[in-house]
This record gives sequence, structure tokens and C-alpha cells, in this order.
Amino acid sequence: MPDKTLICKDCSEEFVFTEGEQSFFKEKGFEKAPVRCPACRRARKQNRCESRGGKSYGSWSFNGTGCRGGERK
Repeated sequence: MPDKTLICKDCSEEFVFTEGEQSFFKEKGFEKAPVRCPACRRARKQNRCESRGGKSYGSWSFNGTGCRGGERK
């Protein structure tokens, strides 16, 4: 499976769907490739967590509904 270049649904920028990411998606049973780039996915997830009343601690969000995210530094 070679890397695929996709176009983000939100920002219209190109992003690479790597071979490793494709394997992960297949392993998890996801049938479709992502439609948003990593930056837009993070922003969308953050907005979704905030709209549910989540608390943000650094790059992590917690609200009791499983909203978490961010990158460890």
C-alpha cells in the first residue's frame, strides 16, 4: 500500500495518508480514508469537546464523555 495524497474536506489542503496510517485504519475496521487533515481533525475534535462543556488542561481535554486529545510533549 503506497502513501496516498488526499484533499482535506475543511481546508482543501493536501495531506498524506501514509502506509502506516492505512494499515492502522484497516486493522481497526475503518472502511474509508480520512476526509480531514490531521490539523483539521484536531480542531474539530477540540471544538466538539468544548461544545460539550469539557475542561482543557494544556493540550488535553476531559469532560467525562471520553473527549481527550492532544500530543504529549
